[in-house]
Amino acid sequence: MSQVRQRFILALALVGILVLAACQTATPTPTAVPTDPPTVEPTVVAVVPTEEVTEEALVEVEPTEEVTLEVTPEVTIEAAMVETTPEATDEPMVDGEPTEEPTAEMTPEATEEPMVEAEPVSIIDTAEAAGSFSVLLAAVEAAGLTETLAGEGTFTVFAPTDEAFAAALEALDIEAADLLADTETLTAILLYHVVGGEVLAEAILGAEEFPLEVETLNGALLSVDVVDGAVVINGLATVVAADVIASNGVIHVIDAVLLPPAAEEPMMEMTPEVTDEPMVEMTPEVVEEPMMEMTPEVTDEPMVEMTPEVTDEPMVDAEPVSIVDTADAAGSFTVLLAALEAAELTETLAGEGTFTVFAPTDDAFAALLEQLEVEAADLLANESLSDILLYHVLDSVVLSEAILAAEEFPIVVETLNGESISIALEDDAVVINGVATVIAADVIASNGVIHVIDAVLLPPADEAEAEMTPEATAEAMVDDEEQNIVETADTAAQFTVLLAALDAAELTETLSGEGTFTVFAPNDDAFAAALEALDITAEELLADTEALTAILLYHVLDSEVLSEVILAAEEYPLEVETLNGATISITVEDGFVIINETVRVIAEDIIASNGVIHVIDGVLLPPAEDAAE
Repeated sequence: MSQVRQRFILALALVGILVLAACQTATPTPTAVPTDPPTVEPTVVAVVPTEEVTEEALVEVEPTEEVTLEVTPEVTIEAAMVETTPEATDEPMVDGEPTEEPTAEMTPEATEEPMVEAEPVSIIDTAEAAGSFSVLLAAVEAAGLTETLAGEGTFTVFAPTDEAFAAALEALDIEAADLLADTETLTAILLYHVVGGEVLAEAILGAEEFPLEVETLNGALLSVDVVDGAVVINGLATVVAADVIASNGVIHVIDAVLLPPAAEEPMMEMTPEVTDEPMVEMTPEVVEEPMMEMTPEVTDEPMVEMTPEVTDEPMVDAEPVSIVDTADAAGSFTVLLAALEAAELTETLAGEGTFTVFAPTDDAFAALLEQLEVEAADLLANESLSDILLYHVLDSVVLSEAILAAEEFPIVVETLNGESISIALEDDAVVINGVATVIAADVIASNGVIHVIDAVLLPPADEAEAEMTPEATAEAMVDDEEQNIVETADTAAQFTVLLAALDAAELTETLSGEGTFTVFAPNDDAFAAALEALDITAEELLADTEALTAILLYHVLDSEVLSEVILAAEEYPLEVETLNGATISITVEDGFVIINETVRVIAEDIIASNGVIHVIDGVLLPPAEDAAE
């Protein structure tokens, strides 16, 4: 008799003794004795949980006569003889003790409380979650690079959107299938979008010299430059969303496909259509699936932090940061942040609320300060600084998707300043007040959204504060007297040729004196373009005082005509007589006021003591033959 069989008999005897002892102390309920014995199966298994059994007691025994055991509450064994089942044989009970709660059972707590500490996802998973990189992902798969970009390593990927691929395929006159079939060329193109290591926007914007030459995994170099505050690759592709963090690197979304210089296949050659017509910064695909919400783990917590801490330890479950903290982390809004601090608005934009901020970059502020010939300290000391800053802020979240979906333009939106801004679309770019272009959209923060712009917006001048002009003046005037048209133009520091022309034509006194005028004022750039087109010098223009006078008076009306009057007209074009005697034709196209079908108003309603100035981007030439010559 084997040792196991001996232990089984001993255990069975012990159980019988315990049952008999229990029967002596309990009053059993009478039960009917069955007349027919139960059918005994050929093979049974006894599961005997006892302290003496040191291994799983699953043994086959010979059929026996019926044994009737009455189990009392003190006995924890549910049955002494059970039929063998696959579950019992495949998953024996450990240590001979029954399990009171199945370990595999899903409880409400388990389903309602998923894991809090979710791991960050790879570049591939991040791009897939965004929903706007289907062509890129198919290309990566066709080139056999999915495993590489989903695995270990640290990469920087400049990721073209589906819209970017669509434009490239159209320009190359090929189908996506053709591109995916040429795996050799496809691999070269894809690796030309990947840099080994993690390169954040902060590092690019912090470079001392441009362009930066960066080697890709293709072996060829990328040229990285900053143009009007935007990161531009190879002079073609603009980064439209930066610093999308993944577990194995970072994604920068770009609006065009990069083709390596060594692409020898004719199909892959760069065409004029691609080089001359790069994709614009804001596409519906990008705005519909903002790159701030890339992974299931972080869809409620947009990834907008652009800090070294994020790059070293991607924060999957980190709280989104405020508008102020987001701008601070970007590293390209130092003047804006200093201005917010000086105007005591930092706490407002860092606190609770829901805002949209059109944020000028440091380059935008530098251009304004240079134009005004003032220092940043002068701007920060300006008593109107708060009004200027609030002119960049809306009291609700307005995403680019909402702007692009508008049925009519321009969209007029009231700011926290109380004045309204005009939002229009020009060549598929969002343009504010005709002067500032949105170069990066939908940067999500915990209390709103940031749209980066390439120029500073200046609110329209209040009649009581004529020294404030949208294009020019960030300086507070020393006295409280209003300035006339000539003084206002002089303060703006961008009308030197116009002012010289007024002096030469002896019209300075006229536009400085009493009266009410509307002046369509060409800036210096407009005069430079006109002189080049006419192939004459400024000196030659100023010397012909008769023609010069006729030209200047062709820019002046003898009454005050504000932009709201023009925009409210029922029919166009408006024919308006000038002090020259000839008429100008005024229309509205795509939300912009156009003069004589060629010259656009780029800043309107600059109020002076004796009228109003509208800044235009070209010089108007009267129909008179002598003036045109």
